[in-house]
Amino acid sequence: MRALFLALVALGAFLRAYGLNRESLWNDELSTMARLDPGPWSEVFWTRIAADVHPPGYLLFMSAWTSLFGNGELALRSPSALAGVALIAAVHAFGARYFGPVAGLLAAAFCAVSPLHIRYSQEARSFALVTFTTFLAAWALTELLQHPAPKERSLVADLRLHWRSLTALVLSAVISAYLSYVGFIAVAVLFAFGWATILLTARDRARRLLMATLLSLGCYLPWVHGLLQHLERGGLTWLDPPQLSDLYRAFSLALPLYAWALLGGSIALATAWRAAAKASRESSDTPGAGALGLWLAGWMAFGLPILFYVKSIVSTPIYNDRNLLVVVPFFALLAAVALARTVPTRGALAAGLLIVTVVLVHFTWIDRFYTSPIKQDFRGAARHASAWLRNHSANAVVCLAWNKRYFSYYLRQDGIATEPTCSSRSEGALSKLYTASGGDKPGKRSKAGKLGKAGKRSKGGKAGRAGQLGKGAAPVAFVYGHIRPSSAFWRQVRKDFVIVERHDLHKAGAALLRPR
Repeated sequence: MRALFLALVALGAFLRAYGLNRESLWNDELSTMARLDPGPWSEVFWTRIAADVHPPGYLLFMSAWTSLFGNGELALRSPSALAGVALIAAVHAFGARYFGPVAGLLAAAFCAVSPLHIRYSQEARSFALVTFTTFLAAWALTELLQHPAPKERSLVADLRLHWRSLTALVLSAVISAYLSYVGFIAVAVLFAFGWATILLTARDRARRLLMATLLSLGCYLPWVHGLLQHLERGGLTWLDPPQLSDLYRAFSLALPLYAWALLGGSIALATAWRAAAKASRESSDTPGAGALGLWLAGWMAFGLPILFYVKSIVSTPIYNDRNLLVVVPFFALLAAVALARTVPTRGALAAGLLIVTVVLVHFTWIDRFYTSPIKQDFRGAARHASAWLRNHSANAVVCLAWNKRYFSYYLRQDGIATEPTCSSRSEGALSKLYTASGGDKPGKRSKAGKLGKAGKRSKGGKAGRAGQLGKGAAPVAFVYGHIRPSSAFWRQVRKDFVIVERHDLHKAGAALLRPR
């Protein structure tokens, strides 16, 4: 069993490390990078934190990480990959302790090949870390609640006996809540499960959970003001409310074989009190711990997506794949327990191997995860601009993006000191093109109308015949990523510029423009 576990960890590590820097950093990853400079000792850093849709934990961690390892693509994405591999080991240990070695191996295998988890283990964002720390909090909560408290034992003696699980719960819960507001919600759901368990079956353990709750709240007090500001702003504003079909789709995120995962979860929940309690006596020294762990896994696997769905309907939408990543280890556990409890050991391992093989084949050859582009190619667009600046085909760079740092990051890597000018709207980018080319001068061209949101001219925006940009006008490198130029933008560009080169990349692009 140990050899199989090590093989699974090696497989999970390979799947997360392979091609880690294959693709460019995309919009959200570059947003992380842009907020790291200057560091946390500057007022600018905290101003950006206050305006962000996430708490400060991840940026503080990444600021320390990049000060040690640099801000290259590998350095930025490595923490997520490491957290992804660590989750495989944690799920195996949890499953083996409460449900037996076979269930532990199967759960680790399902996590190792989860396409969603692999994807976000290769992204410089907080999702993989939140998934890991939330799972650790769930494990610590299970440990904290499983032992009855003798009546004659004092509060101090009881806490001293369980200080490890208490400390682990507080630390992992606080870290999750500081890393992401999704982590905050997940931790709140965990504590709700803990208090429900206390009220229904384990009131003698209330003192431990009360101490953990108070300590966690106390550690989060410094950010309560930031949380309130986030709620006042409304959080995420660019997600659409989910449809009913999206609720069903959420349960397929842990494994592509979502119907099998749902069936496994149903079997596991239906046999929780009988099969799991028996498993706990066989695989650990704590009677009843398996049942508690299984109910917790079901609570998180089904409860979190439903809660996210309801919140997305009644208030700000948060229901999407990356936010639901946190349910992956809990669904993996439910599926593993169902298989391990309904099939003999050899059959369960063989079925697990078959599932892993099918997922890998589908993931690598059919979905072509490692060969098909997924992320916006900011790097490719910047490389074209760098080449044009180097050979003097262009004298300036204009970008259409949320932040000019998204392109200057790659320009600096190419040794280009030119700082791009940037706009997040097609109209603004067009204006900057004329300025950069030297044509934004009185009498050089007729006044162009404004470009509307839908790519049409706004009312009264007829441009008339395009004016000349002048003999001294210079060629410009235009690059874009995440935000696509409107069709009206390109129509106006063709009137006043010759498109010498144009490269359409994955959700990004570059064009060398020479004034007419």
